[in-house]
Amino acid sequence: MKTDVVIIGAGPAGLVAGEQIAKAGFDVIIFEKSHYPGRGKICGGAVSKKCFIDLNLPKKLIEKEFSKILVNFPDQKFEKIHEPGFVLFQRELFDTELAKKAQKAGCQLSTLTLTTDVEKCDEGIIATSKSLISEKIEKIYSKIAIFADGAKTLAFRKFGLGFGSQPDYTSVGAACDLKWPKNKLDSIKFFFSDEISPFGYGWIFPKKDVINIGVLCLRSKLKQPVYNLLNNFVISQKLSSREVITSGSRLMPQGLAEYIWDDSILIVGDAAGTADPVDGGGIFNAIVSGKIAGNVAIKALKNNKTSRSFLSQYRDLWKETKNYKAFQRSFLLQRMALKNNVNIGFFLKQKGIFDRFSSFT
Repeated sequence: MKTDVVIIGAGPAGLVAGEQIAKAGFDVIIFEKSHYPGRGKICGGAVSKKCFIDLNLPKKLIEKEFSKILVNFPDQKFEKIHEPGFVLFQRELFDTELAKKAQKAGCQLSTLTLTTDVEKCDEGIIATSKSLISEKIEKIYSKIAIFADGAKTLAFRKFGLGFGSQPDYTSVGAACDLKWPKNKLDSIKFFFSDEISPFGYGWIFPKKDVINIGVLCLRSKLKQPVYNLLNNFVISQKLSSREVITSGSRLMPQGLAEYIWDDSILIVGDAAGTADPVDGGGIFNAIVSGKIAGNVAIKALKNNKTSRSFLSQYRDLWKETKNYKAFQRSFLLQRMALKNNVNIGFFLKQKGIFDRFSSFT
C-alpha cells in the first residue's frame, strides 16, 4: 500500500497534523494501537478556553470551565485567576472528536493497529503494521512519516530520534478517575510536598461527575512504585471511599528531544518531548507541534522535497513559538531545581514564582 503520509499514533498532535494534511488533498493513514483514540490516557483533561475554541470542537465536550488555580504547600496556599480560563473534559471524548474531524477531512484511521517497524527507503518510509484483531501484517510506503506515538516513540528505538526516556528527563505519572456526581469543585488544584512526590506534584482536576486525581514524579527521584504515591495522596485527600472508575500510569517527557526531524520524518507531541517540564501539561504544546508539522508536511509534499534540510523548518518554526519559549523557561527552572536537589514546587516558591498569586494559609 502507498500513501503520502503515515502517522503513528492518534493523539491530539497526530490527529491535528493529519487533518491539515488531508484537507490539503494528500492521502493520510493514521495508525492507533488502542481500540479508539484517547483510550486509557493518563491526563487531567484540560486546555485553555482559547485553545478549545480554536479547535472548533463541540461544546458538549465541556464538563466544567473555570479560571481558578489553587497551589497547595504544607504551610501555605496560593490562588490565581487565569483568564480566559480553562475547559475540562474526558480525554477519550476529546480525542474521539479530533479523530472525527481528521476522518471527515479525508484521513484513514486504523485502530487496533500496531506499528511494529519503520525503515527508510528511496521513496521515503516503509512502515510495517500489524492488526491486533486479525494479526495481518502489512507494509505501507509513504513519503513522510509523522511519529505521534508518545514518550516511548518508535522513532527513538529505530533511528535515535525523538524523546529518549532518560530517567532525569522523564516523569512517571499515575492517576485515577473517582466517581463524584455533580460535585461543586470549582478549581484546578496542584499539591507540592515531599510525601506526595519527591520531585513533582499531585493534582486534582474536577469534571462533571468524576474527579481526576494523580501524581507525577521524576523517574530518577522515584523511590517506590508510583501507585503507592497515588494511593497515599488519595487517602490524604479523604477520597479513598469513592469508587474508582479508571486508573493507569504512563511516562511523561520532561525535556525536549534534540532531533525532532530527519529525511521523511517529523516527530510531534510527547514523542518529541514537548510537554511542559514544570506543570506537565502536554495537550496544548502537542497540538501546536502537530499544526506546525502538518503545515511543513504540506509544503514538502507540494514541492516534492522531503529531505532533512527541507524539513528542518519544522524545528525552526517550533522554536519561534510562544510555546517553545515558555517550555525553555520551565525547563531551565526544572534543571536548576534538580541541580539543587529541591522539589520543583518548593524551588518555584523560593524563586518567587508564586508572588503574583494570592497567598493564604
